[in-house]
Amino acid sequence: MGPKRFICSAAQDDLGGNSSEEGSDAEATRPSRKAKEVKTSAADGSASAPSAPSAPSAPSAPSAPSGPSAPSGSRDGESGGGEKKAKKEKEFAWMDSDEDDEDEDAGKKAEKEKEKVKEKDKEKEKEKGRSRERSRSRSRRRSRSRDRDRKKEKSKSKSKSRERGGGDEDENADVSVEVLDEVESFGKMMMLAPALLKKIRRMTPENVAAACRAMTRTKFFDADILRDLNDVLKRLLQRNQLSSVHVNDVLTCLYSINAYDQGVLSAVATCFRTQITGLDPMHRAVWQEIFKGFKHELEKDFLQLLETPPLTAISPGYQRIRCFHHSRGFCAVGDKACSYSHDPGAPLTLEMHFAPVRSSPLVMTQNQYTMGRKIYGGARNGQFGGSQG
Repeated sequence: MGPKRFICSAAQDDLGGNSSEEGSDAEATRPSRKAKEVKTSAADGSASAPSAPSAPSAPSAPSAPSGPSAPSGSRDGESGGGEKKAKKEKEFAWMDSDEDDEDEDAGKKAEKEKEKVKEKDKEKEKEKGRSRERSRSRSRRRSRSRDRDRKKEKSKSKSKSRERGGGDEDENADVSVEVLDEVESFGKMMMLAPALLKKIRRMTPENVAAACRAMTRTKFFDADILRDLNDVLKRLLQRNQLSSVHVNDVLTCLYSINAYDQGVLSAVATCFRTQITGLDPMHRAVWQEIFKGFKHELEKDFLQLLETPPLTAISPGYQRIRCFHHSRGFCAVGDKACSYSHDPGAPLTLEMHFAPVRSSPLVMTQNQYTMGRKIYGGARNGQFGGSQG
């Protein structure tokens, strides 16, 4: 029993010593936690070694486990190194995880920002589409309202023509100058109204003047006919196709039925501003009364010319006679365009300018001289030269 125990202890020393020496070398380099694990593994190996003597087998039996005992230590070392690497990876894994989390958060934020930008772009496109749809709907509503208004006007004109007994025969009735000059009653004018409404835009100036004379005699008023008539008058006046006689008929018609149109009166003033000197004095008086009756004051210079016609350049009093309107404080024609003198010392008449100077016992003041010359004296009494008080 003694030699067996010695052999077993020697084998145990060989096995345990080798493992202990290897463990001591590993303990010098490993951390304290690894040393504890190696000690516990060596203690387990030493505890398992005494179980060999209890077996009745030959002494060669314990030599068998000596072979695999050596790789067990190496496996323990390898397992310890792997655990060390795993723990190192675990120790620094929090740093990598934070960086990864930051990268993931940055990527998510960028994706969210891109999604927000896309959503904003989509909202803008939707708003643009809505605004386009609104504008289209508004234009459609306007076009529909215009169509409705046109239909209403057409229906009104049709109803009026039916009330008048209208038809193709009434629209094709003769509205020549001779026929219109023979119209004396309101009923006859009602019968000719459909044809007049249809043909008035293509009428000649003579026909238009005849229609105005007929409307003046019958006091006929129709909104549709007057609207077309005003358009025709403005076109003819712009082309200078109406004479003063035609314009006199037109203005008399508008004034008799109280149908004021600013465009027509302005066109008359523009057309005849340079033809005032050739107008008949009766026409000038009538036009002045009509313009004042309508209170048309846009062309004040034309009203002044109707009241006081300008002088021609060959007239002896051209820019020699004092301007009556300027002496009252305002000349609408202007200093350069006015044919009268704006000098306060200029004579009021040619008689005052050319009459011979004669002595007279009557001496007048300046006020009497300018305002009461018909009462106190005049050219016949020679009140142009003496002393003035």
